[in-house]
Amino acid sequence: MLTGITLLDYRERCSTKKYFKKRIEKTVLPYIIWSLIWIAFRLAMGSVSSETVTAKWIINGLLSTGGIIGIYCFFAPLFCVYLCIPLFAVIDRAKKLEIAKY
Repeated sequence: MLTGITLLDYRERCSTKKYFKKRIEKTVLPYIIWSLIWIAFRLAMGSVSSETVTAKWIINGLLSTGGIIGIYCFFAPLFCVYLCIPLFAVIDRAKKLEIAKY
């Protein structure tokens, strides 16, 4: 809820390009980097075999968000919200409350 309320008026502070750049820098990159670190840790600990870790396995794990690190399951809804916010930000300020009721 905090993400939505603080970002719905992002257009008053920055462009959509800058908005996506910030979201990628603050969430997508750390998510990918820490997932890759966790894969390396699991390989080192022997909880996953090197035959299992393929490009397809990594991509599938990153896209399913809970596939590599289970506690990262909240990233999928967060990324969806980030993608929807520019659509909601276009709505006229006077109509936002009326539309939000739906």
